[in-house]
Amino acid sequence: MTRVKAKRLSFTYILIAAIVLLLGVSLHVYQQNLKQFNQVQIDQYQKSLEQYQENNIYYNPQATIDWLAIRQNTNGYFVTNPDLINEPSQLNANSLRATRYAVTTLAQLDGLDAINLNAAKDFILSRYQEVVDDEGNILAGFRVQAGKPLGIRPTMDALLTLNALSAMSSERINLSAINDFIISHQNTDGGFWDPHYPKYGQQSCLKCTSFAMRALGVLQQASSLKVSAETKSSVVNYVKASWDSDVQSYSDQIGSTANDSYDIFRAFISLWHLKEGAEKDKRTFVTSNLNITDIKKTIDIKFKAPGNTYSRKISPSSASMKATHLLVWLFYKLDMLDFLDKKAVINYVKSKQSNPGEYGGDIYNTYSATGIFTKLSVATTPLIEPTLPALNKSIVPPSVPYLLYILAIFLVLFSTISTKKHLETKTTLLESQVNKDKLTGLFNRAYLESSFVYHAASDKSISLILLDIDNFKAVNDNFGHLAGDFVLQSISKLINDNIRKTDVLARWGGEEFAILCPSTQSTHAKFLAEKVRGLIQDHTFDTIGNLTCSFGISSIAEDDTMDTLFERADKALYQAKNSGKNQVIFSS
Repeated sequence: MTRVKAKRLSFTYILIAAIVLLLGVSLHVYQQNLKQFNQVQIDQYQKSLEQYQENNIYYNPQATIDWLAIRQNTNGYFVTNPDLINEPSQLNANSLRATRYAVTTLAQLDGLDAINLNAAKDFILSRYQEVVDDEGNILAGFRVQAGKPLGIRPTMDALLTLNALSAMSSERINLSAINDFIISHQNTDGGFWDPHYPKYGQQSCLKCTSFAMRALGVLQQASSLKVSAETKSSVVNYVKASWDSDVQSYSDQIGSTANDSYDIFRAFISLWHLKEGAEKDKRTFVTSNLNITDIKKTIDIKFKAPGNTYSRKISPSSASMKATHLLVWLFYKLDMLDFLDKKAVINYVKSKQSNPGEYGGDIYNTYSATGIFTKLSVATTPLIEPTLPALNKSIVPPSVPYLLYILAIFLVLFSTISTKKHLETKTTLLESQVNKDKLTGLFNRAYLESSFVYHAASDKSISLILLDIDNFKAVNDNFGHLAGDFVLQSISKLINDNIRKTDVLARWGGEEFAILCPSTQSTHAKFLAEKVRGLIQDHTFDTIGNLTCSFGISSIAEDDTMDTLFERADKALYQAKNSGKNQVIFSS
């Protein structure tokens, strides 16, 4: 490129750069205005999205219905593991309770059509039994298994299940006899005992009392049977006497230390079923007889688990699904749900879903989870997710102004860069011409000598291989110098393709070549020389036929220079020539 042309090109670059820069600034201002407008749209969308994410809390009732339905045995009872549904061991003392939880859960979800209702009813009624007491009165109740005594807890489970199945009017049960059986277990202190819990003997406990009152509540709802005023009064007195003023909670037995949040629920539910009428009247009755203010403080201080959920025992380290459900139930009935961190409770329950519709790994926890969802009015379908509004698009991509700035800078610098590139290319070409043999393209002697100096500074195991084409003069004489040049080029390529990248192959002069082998002991140098010698010997050169080469090798010794290393290799080469050619000689 001439000097005049370079100046013209430089001016052209600067002019184009100015135009490009002006265009970039204009587009930048346009895009900034567009960006501000779109940001307003995005901010409004983000706000809507945050509200959606915060409020999009739902569960899938059908998944729970399906999960429970496959757990019903053909005989009507429910099992936790459907893989063992036909195992005889699955029909046990827990079957009645599991069936109650399954059926009442399905009733909450309007999913009873998914199961065999008659089989479930027959299973429950198979646990019914009538007995005659010492005074000849007929008493009736339910038991967990044949051979087991009638119990208040099994009777409550059975009645709640039959009520959910709309089967309380069955002619196979005597509601009056069941009522008498329950009342017969009330002690003089107003509390109830239960043969199902032998550890209490015939002593009253809040647990047994709550079971009795829930069972009586079902009987009152399904018939004309009523709880007497005397029974009501004595139960209220028993509940009040169960208050532990030190702990500020209810205890399972009068005089014992309160440590169980279940007992708070048991006190509440016992009172709830004492009062007939509308829920408003029940609520008023309960709050007038329950230490609700102190209970709320106790729950908040002693039974709150991490994450604003609840535990069964005082000073909890983890939450309990059942305890959380019972307390949600209490506050739901008392119209005090605002006391709860509802979102935290719901998120806790959702975190316990191990399979679709299953919570906590068993039927009871799933029952509790469903109870929480229904009492907290959790949605059963997701909200509609907000969509990002259509934004105004720029006529060019956002990166274009910056690309134009870069292009302007590039144009200004391009002349200098291209000139420098031209000089570098020229320099590289000159260096190549200085270091390379024109005919073969191999390095020349000067480059090999400089390579030796470089490697010898740190490498103490350098070897030098010299080789000379045998009878090369005859090739030139018989086939011409062009054929000789072809041989030189062919041998150069053959050697170059079969040495290491670290080896330096050079044309030493005429038909003589040198291979500088860094980090190479004499043994490996001999191996390489023999390998190359065999390749040349076996190679057929077009028109000429087969040729051979003689090799001389030397390895670096202390205080060696390139001249002394070459001198020994040259002597070895000379010896190879005089010893019949086509061989490798090492000079020690």
